[in-house]
Amino acid sequence: SSGINAEYGDWENDRFLKDGQPYRYISGGMHYFRVPPQYWADRLNKMRLAGLDTLQTYVAWNVHQPQEDIYNFEGGADLVSYLSLAHQMGLNVVLRPGPYICAEWEFGGLPYWLLNKPNIEFRVYNEAYVDAIAKWFSVLLPMVEPFLYRN
Repeated sequence: SSGINAEYGDWENDRFLKDGQPYRYISGGMHYFRVPPQYWADRLNKMRLAGLDTLQTYVAWNVHQPQEDIYNFEGGADLVSYLSLAHQMGLNVVLRPGPYICAEWEFGGLPYWLLNKPNIEFRVYNEAYVDAIAKWFSVLLPMVEPFLYRN
């Protein structure tokens, strides 16, 4: 056994399983924070019409936490509305929450205020960095948990 949960994959045949059946997803990426919310439904529908069944999106930490103790999930940062819309349209979502996303996005999606933390080092195991990520994920993950697919 590979040690990987066989409930989600048939690793000998190199394929995913969904509800116990072989499944191949066909995805495309659209990052909600790059598209005005009034266009989300139109763009997601065009993805479906192109034959895609799965949406991939990053979560840019710096969009949602512009200052250390200030969070933004409104307007173009309304992740829950975006995920709800994708769900209503029958799209699966591969959520890519980072913390570092690259994505040709400012500072890889990391919030600039992290630079003010003493002794911080990025993208390595560093206590200040890991603590900031843990605090961010304690806000983000409960918001996305209701959207998880349960096989």
